[in-house]
Amino acid sequence: MTERQSASQKAYDRQLVLQERISAYQQEIENRRAKIGRIQHEVAMLEGRGDNADHQRDSIATVQEEIRVLEQQLTTLERQAEDPIDPTQSVATPEFVPGGMALVASDGGLSNKIFVEPRLDDVGIFAQSTAGTQFTLLDGPEQADGHTWWRVRRTDGVEGWVVTDGLMGNPA
Repeated sequence: MTERQSASQKAYDRQLVLQERISAYQQEIENRRAKIGRIQHEVAMLEGRGDNADHQRDSIATVQEEIRVLEQQLTTLERQAEDPIDPTQSVATPEFVPGGMALVASDGGLSNKIFVEPRLDDVGIFAQSTAGTQFTLLDGPEQADGHTWWRVRRTDGVEGWVVTDGLMGNPA
């Protein structure tokens, strides 16, 4: 593959990653909106019985804030998708910080694999994750093998290194 073909392939791959992330954010926003609808229904039922619905109202406010954050991140990704493609530019990710949360946006890809060390080799893969799997970000970022890596812990306690391609920040 020539250098020009390689640059074109990187640009194409970048657009695919952006479109996947945009779709994942749109789906997550829809899921949160549906959650608000369910909570609003609970509030109406509680009020109909004369019960206190303050906790549910607080939950609605929390989910609305989550949606606001997701919409900001979605806007950033949509702007990137509209920009002229520079194959040397990496795809910006939602802000990842140690102690923060991230989740796997879709099945397949490197972010579904948990590695022993931050490097690409089949021997180093010791666990797999599915779309929606949540991680706590423990350490990072580190650059290796052309990717950005974070040391993570899944909710079941499994720890290792994942590539940020295919992850999205999770405010929840």
